[in-house]
Amino acid sequence: MEEREREDREEKRKKDKDEGVGRKKRKKREMKKRERRQIEEEEEEEEEEEEEEEEEEEEEEEEEEEEVEEARKPCTKMMEETERRRDREEETERRRDRVEGQRGGETERRRDREEERQSGGETERRRQSGGTERRRQRGRDTERRRYREEETEWRRQRGGETEWRDNKHE
Repeated sequence: MEEREREDREEKRKKDKDEGVGRKKRKKREMKKRERRQIEEEEEEEEEEEEEEEEEEEEEEEEEEEEVEEARKPCTKMMEETERRRDREEETERRRDRVEGQRGGETERRRDREEERQSGGETERRRQSGGTERRRQRGRDTERRRYREEETEWRRQRGGETEWRDNKHE
């Protein structure tokens, strides 16, 4: 390549001599050519750098997209599972409603479900804990009622205690 450049220069010198162009003009031309080459090389380097940056950005975007997709997978699985669970629960509720409808009358469970739907729904844990709390309260109420009935029956059998003792527990 250097040899070719030397040969080109020598040919130009010969042409310049034939045309009568001096050394100064020749140097100016060579300087301009060098500058052009240098500018072209710099532009090529800039283009290469830009391409590399674009490729890096594309790779980063792809990695981010992959990360987002990986992060979404468990969420979508969980959402699908909760949807399936809800569908199953609704189906069992429908079956219960049919059975309860045949028995006649609306039950407390159905009313609770309707209230829950109207209020925008609660989490499963809250619903379960609320249900167990209601059952406990019902149990306590039943125990109190049973105790009062037994106590009043016992008093009747004993022959009547004073009124203030009867009213004390009620």
